Amino acid sequence: MKNTKKLKQKNETKKCHSCSSTRETNSRYCLSCWIEDCVRKTLKVTEKQEKKRIANLLHQKLKNQNFTCCYTARPLITGINLSLDHILPSSIFPEGLADLDNLVWVDLSCNVAKSNLLPKNFLELCEAVVRTRSTLLIKDY
Repeated sequence: MKNTKKLKQKNETKKCHSCSSTRETNSRYCLSCWIEDCVRKTLKVTEKQEKKRIANLLHQKLKNQNFTCCYTARPLITGINLSLDHILPSSIFPEGLADLDNLVWVDLSCNVAKSNLLPKNFLELCEAVVRTRSTLLIKDY
């Protein structure tokens, strides 16, 4: 009962569920804790200091990308569409799992569409979609 009350209070006060700083509008976490959680889930890093170190580097990478998707230039919003992509898929290149040069911030829908494709294959897929769509009479909704 006490935990439920504390959780409700955090939601009402817009505090991060991890560190109690101000959380992102569409997330339970502040951006720093959200990125740390992403490092834990995506890169499988669990050691606290290493997780923080990598999260800080990825936060800087996100700033360098101006909080925009590297594929579409769409704005990236924590808790909505912010996603971390392995340029060379970790399923094919496991040695690149935690290589920061192999990571970029992308729109979630792009990451889902890219899946485990190599960049060249993903670009070919996108071009095929554009080519096909331009030849069809598809009504825009």
